[in-house]
Amino acid sequence: MKFDSLYQQVFLSEQDEVSPEETQTPEEELTPKEGGVASPDSINVEPAPVSQSFGDSGGLSNYISKLQEFAKEMQNTESDCLQKLVSEIDRNGSLFMGISRELSSRIIKISSDAKEIATILEGFILNAPKRQRDISLGQK
Repeated sequence: MKFDSLYQQVFLSEQDEVSPEETQTPEEELTPKEGGVASPDSINVEPAPVSQSFGDSGGLSNYISKLQEFAKEMQNTESDCLQKLVSEIDRNGSLFMGISRELSSRIIKISSDAKEIATILEGFILNAPKRQRDISLGQK
Protein backbone atom coordinates (compact mmCIF):
# COMPACT_ATOMS: atom_id res chain seq x y z
CA MET A 1 0.00 0.00 0.00
CA LYS A 2 2.88 2.36 0.58
CA PHE A 3 3.91 2.11 -3.08
CA ASP A 4 0.43 3.06 -4.28
CA SER A 5 0.25 6.09 -2.07
CA LEU A 6 3.78 7.20 -3.03
CA TYR A 7 2.97 6.70 -6.72
CA GLN A 8 -0.24 8.73 -6.36
CA GLN A 9 1.57 11.48 -4.49
CA VAL A 10 4.68 11.84 -6.67
CA PHE A 11 3.78 10.92 -10.20
CA LEU A 12 0.09 11.65 -10.61
CA SER A 13 -0.04 14.84 -8.59
CA GLU A 14 3.07 16.27 -10.27
CA GLN A 15 1.65 15.49 -13.71
CA ASP A 16 -1.41 17.56 -12.90
CA GLU A 17 0.82 20.56 -12.15
CA VAL A 18 2.58 20.56 -15.56
CA SER A 19 0.74 22.44 -18.24
CA PRO A 20 0.80 21.13 -21.82
CA GLU A 21 2.21 24.48 -23.04
CA GLU A 22 5.44 23.87 -21.10
CA THR A 23 6.04 20.50 -22.75
CA GLN A 24 6.11 21.88 -26.28
CA THR A 25 9.50 22.49 -27.78
CA PRO A 26 10.25 25.77 -29.57
CA GLU A 27 10.34 23.90 -32.89
CA GLU A 28 6.78 22.66 -32.36
CA GLU A 29 5.59 26.16 -31.55
CA LEU A 30 7.10 27.61 -34.73
CA THR A 31 5.91 24.84 -37.06
CA PRO A 32 2.69 25.81 -38.85
CA LYS A 33 -0.02 23.22 -38.43
CA GLU A 34 -2.77 22.14 -40.79
CA GLY A 35 -5.23 19.95 -38.99
CA GLY A 36 -2.59 18.88 -36.44
CA VAL A 37 -0.05 17.87 -39.12
CA ALA A 38 3.05 19.86 -40.06
CA SER A 39 2.68 21.80 -43.26
CA PRO A 40 4.71 20.37 -46.18
CA ASP A 41 5.99 23.88 -46.90
CA SER A 42 7.69 24.00 -43.51
CA ILE A 43 9.80 20.88 -44.09
CA ASN A 44 13.32 21.43 -45.38
CA VAL A 45 13.77 19.10 -48.36
CA GLU A 46 16.98 20.57 -49.78
CA PRO A 47 19.86 18.07 -50.02
CA ALA A 48 22.85 18.57 -47.80
CA PRO A 49 25.59 20.59 -49.46
CA VAL A 50 28.30 18.42 -50.97
CA SER A 51 31.80 19.76 -51.27
CA GLN A 52 33.40 19.55 -54.68
CA SER A 53 36.81 18.54 -53.38
CA PHE A 54 37.71 14.92 -53.66
CA GLY A 55 39.47 14.68 -50.34
CA ASP A 56 43.17 15.24 -50.05
CA SER A 57 44.08 13.74 -53.41
CA GLY A 58 47.24 15.84 -53.43
CA GLY A 59 48.35 14.16 -50.22
CA LEU A 60 47.42 10.76 -51.59
CA SER A 61 49.30 11.46 -54.80
CA ASN A 62 52.34 12.31 -52.74
CA TYR A 63 52.15 8.99 -50.89
CA ILE A 64 51.54 7.12 -54.13
CA SER A 65 54.74 8.51 -55.61
CA LYS A 66 56.62 7.67 -52.39
CA LEU A 67 55.31 4.09 -52.47
CA GLN A 68 56.27 3.69 -56.12
CA GLU A 69 59.74 5.09 -55.45
CA PHE A 70 60.11 2.75 -52.46
CA ALA A 71 59.15 -0.23 -54.62
CA LYS A 72 61.78 0.80 -57.18
CA GLU A 73 64.42 1.13 -54.45
CA MET A 74 63.59 -2.36 -53.24
CA GLN A 75 63.52 -4.10 -56.61
CA ASN A 76 64.45 -2.54 -59.94
CA THR A 77 66.02 -4.01 -63.05
CA GLU A 78 67.29 -0.71 -64.48
CA SER A 79 69.42 0.72 -61.65
CA ASP A 80 70.76 0.02 -58.18
CA CYS A 81 68.27 -1.42 -55.74
CA LEU A 82 68.23 -3.42 -52.54
CA GLN A 83 67.66 -6.70 -54.38
CA LYS A 84 70.74 -6.13 -56.56
CA LEU A 85 72.88 -5.10 -53.56
CA VAL A 86 71.86 -8.19 -51.58
CA SER A 87 72.74 -10.41 -54.54
CA GLU A 88 76.15 -8.74 -54.95
CA ILE A 89 77.24 -9.02 -51.30
CA ASP A 90 76.19 -12.67 -51.05
CA ARG A 91 79.58 -14.30 -51.70
CA ASN A 92 81.35 -17.35 -50.37
CA GLY A 93 83.35 -16.46 -47.29
CA SER A 94 81.52 -13.16 -46.85
CA LEU A 95 79.85 -12.11 -43.61
CA PHE A 96 76.67 -11.83 -45.67
CA MET A 97 76.82 -15.30 -47.18
CA GLY A 98 73.26 -16.64 -47.58
CA ILE A 99 71.60 -13.24 -47.25
CA SER A 100 70.21 -13.38 -50.78
CA ARG A 101 68.52 -16.71 -50.16
CA GLU A 102 67.14 -15.37 -46.89
CA LEU A 103 65.81 -12.01 -48.09
CA SER A 104 65.04 -12.25 -51.82
CA SER A 105 61.47 -13.46 -51.44
CA ARG A 106 60.76 -10.92 -48.70
CA ILE A 107 62.13 -8.04 -50.76
CA ILE A 108 60.00 -9.12 -53.71
CA LYS A 109 56.89 -9.38 -51.49
CA ILE A 110 57.42 -5.97 -49.87
CA SER A 111 58.01 -4.35 -53.25
CA SER A 112 54.91 -6.00 -54.64
CA ASP A 113 52.82 -4.90 -51.64
CA ALA A 114 53.98 -1.29 -52.00
CA LYS A 115 53.05 -1.32 -55.70
CA GLU A 116 49.67 -2.84 -54.88
CA ILE A 117 48.89 -0.20 -52.24
CA ALA A 118 49.86 2.55 -54.71
CA THR A 119 47.57 1.01 -57.35
CA ILE A 120 44.64 0.83 -54.93
CA LEU A 121 45.11 4.47 -53.91
CA GLU A 122 45.30 5.51 -57.57
CA GLY A 123 42.02 3.68 -58.18
CA PHE A 124 40.34 5.64 -55.39
CA ILE A 125 41.61 8.93 -56.81
CA LEU A 126 40.43 8.03 -60.31
CA ASN A 127 36.97 6.96 -59.07
CA ALA A 128 36.51 9.96 -56.75
CA PRO A 129 34.51 12.08 -59.24
CA LYS A 130 32.08 9.22 -59.92
CA ARG A 131 31.69 8.52 -56.21
CA GLN A 132 31.10 12.21 -55.59
CA ARG A 133 28.31 12.23 -58.19
CA ASP A 134 26.76 9.11 -56.68
CA ILE A 135 26.84 10.61 -53.19
CA SER A 136 25.27 13.83 -54.41
CA LEU A 137 22.48 11.81 -56.06
CA GLY A 138 21.92 9.85 -52.84
CA GLN A 139 23.31 6.54 -54.07
CA LYS A 140 26.00 4.46 -52.43
